[in-house]
Amino acid sequence: MIHLYYGCGKGKTTSSIGLALRSLSAGIKVVIVQFLKNKPTGEIAMIEKMDGVTVFRGKAGTHFTKDMTREELERTKEISDKNLSAAIELCARYVKEDIKTAAPDSANNGVSVLLVLDEICAAYDENLVDRSAVKNLINKIKSDGAQKCISGDMTNDENYGGIELVLTGRNPPHLFKKYADYITEFKKRKHPFDRGITARKGIEY
Repeated sequence: MIHLYYGCGKGKTTSSIGLALRSLSAGIKVVIVQFLKNKPTGEIAMIEKMDGVTVFRGKAGTHFTKDMTREELERTKEISDKNLSAAIELCARYVKEDIKTAAPDSANNGVSVLLVLDEICAAYDENLVDRSAVKNLINKIKSDGAQKCISGDMTNDENYGGIELVLTGRNPPHLFKKYADYITEFKKRKHPFDRGITARKGIEY
């Protein structure tokens, strides 16, 4: 299934990491792609140390996208596309391995891997990731998942039905809302930043 965490409120990445920890406790592999992020954060530093977790992240330079040069934007898209492709390939391999062993189907409702695409909304909106690859991933997860529910067939070598997908970001496109099974909106009612208090280590990052 597909989860969408969106909005201008704090907690989208935090919630996705929490779900990742829950998945790990059930023996589900976790693959995380962080788009448009390359600064160290506490949650990534910790979760990368855990068995069963793979993290892909990065962008060109240190600027926000609005301040990037054309070269930095082009390089950022290259990094995003490379990371997304590697993550999808790894997830497909995990699903294929579980199909062969038939291990997770009864224990985890057929979920082999949790794939978190953190800040995919911004990358998609700004065309800093291959949109066709994202669309294909979503369509495959929905179609293969539906096929599995109806027929129980998980024998296709390129079956994405065992991928649980999490999408995060501020402004999701209609596509994400249309196909998401879970939608949670994060709204900011109050934040210390409004009083000039900057991000605090261990709390915001």
